[in-house]
Amino acid sequence: MRTAALLALIFILLLSNASLYMMYTNEHAKVVELQRKVEELTAGQTPTLPPAAQPIAEATIKAPAVSQSGEGMVTYITVAVAEGGGRVLVNTQPYMGVMFQESARTAVAVASELSGVDSSKLDFVFTVTANATVVEGASAGAAMTVAAYSALTGADINATVMITGTINPDGTVGKVGGILQKLDAANKAGSTTFLIPEGQAVQIVWVRKEKRVETPLGVLIMTYYEPESVDVKEYAKTVYNITVIEVHDIEEVLRLMLC
Repeated sequence: MRTAALLALIFILLLSNASLYMMYTNEHAKVVELQRKVEELTAGQTPTLPPAAQPIAEATIKAPAVSQSGEGMVTYITVAVAEGGGRVLVNTQPYMGVMFQESARTAVAVASELSGVDSSKLDFVFTVTANATVVEGASAGAAMTVAAYSALTGADINATVMITGTINPDGTVGKVGGILQKLDAANKAGSTTFLIPEGQAVQIVWVRKEKRVETPLGVLIMTYYEPESVDVKEYAKTVYNITVIEVHDIEEVLRLMLC
């Protein structure tokens, strides 16, 4: 009985394998036939790709930033303009955050309106050169607007002037953080004039202080922090010999930054 059962099982397995083999053979034949038809259809044809759009204008601007370690650093933002379909593209090396990408779109919209150029038939590609793995935030929005306007109009950017500030759809310059660190970056870049958003000429910094306290167990040193106000204009002039100017909107910025 066991022998008969074993023979029956082997017979069933052979039938199953035979069925699987037939299914594989049929499917393989279909694939081969499909490949043959594709080769017939494409025989003698050379694939053609649309040529990469060549930039018709380009501008680069220096922009201050704050590194991940909290220090001021200089970044270089380049915008290339080419014929296209109204796209605003951002290179992703280093990685560009969502806020930065949104600022790029706003910058192009504002620059196009001010210059009177129809950007619906143009593509804008922003590239950032920075000693960082991630570039995030909207504080370069005003600088990107200046770069886009320069590329669209051909106006030169004054390399001795730097700006920090966001860009709003109505063209006003919005507030940012890290003013003092970015001032240090402007100094590293050799700037003589530093533009900041209106209302940010006074910054609050937390200063570390120590206090000696006598106790029955001995002297204890208490460390604490107190807020102090810093006049950015006075500080910049005294420490770096840089002139700080508050700006309200991008039109004022263009008057100060373009040659």
